Amino acid sequence: MEFLVEDLSALLDSTTEELRAWFEKNCERFTPPRVSFRHLNFSPDRLGAGVKEAAASARRRLDGKTANSPVAATLADSFMFQDSYGDRTPEQVSTIFGTRFAASVFQLPPGSWQAPIESGLGWHVVWVESIAPGHTPDFEEIEQDIESGWIEEQRLKFNRRTFDTKKADGAP
Repeated sequence: MEFLVEDLSALLDSTTEELRAWFEKNCERFTPPRVSFRHLNFSPDRLGAGVKEAAASARRRLDGKTANSPVAATLADSFMFQDSYGDRTPEQVSTIFGTRFAASVFQLPPGSWQAPIESGLGWHVVWVESIAPGHTPDFEEIEQDIESGWIEEQRLKFNRRTFDTKKADGAP
């Protein structure tokens, strides 16, 4: 049944006007803000129950220090990924650190060490280098992406209506 519905939904076609209207309603999908940041990781595996306090203590020791301070490197645990991330969207940050961490990083003021912030990987002291607000690209720049998004939304609506109709008719 799902195969047939998927096949029928592929017949959907859009006009430029429909795509422009859909883009206006959904432009936030294409306009995420971006952040560049450094972090120091503090591992609960190594530090146990005192991990949050260790991160807070390191943060206090970094007051007034720059992002490149040699002191920073001596305070943190090693991290399995990068120590610095440039031009990342909330989704990209969430993929590594989790949604709460990503939301927190986008709220920090740039230019000083901040913390502690928890992720699924530990506690972190963070230096935000920059936050760029979302930017809405021109329709023509991303028309193919807009059309793909529109088609996916139409497919999901079509599938939902089809399944709801079948369910209402008593189909298993």
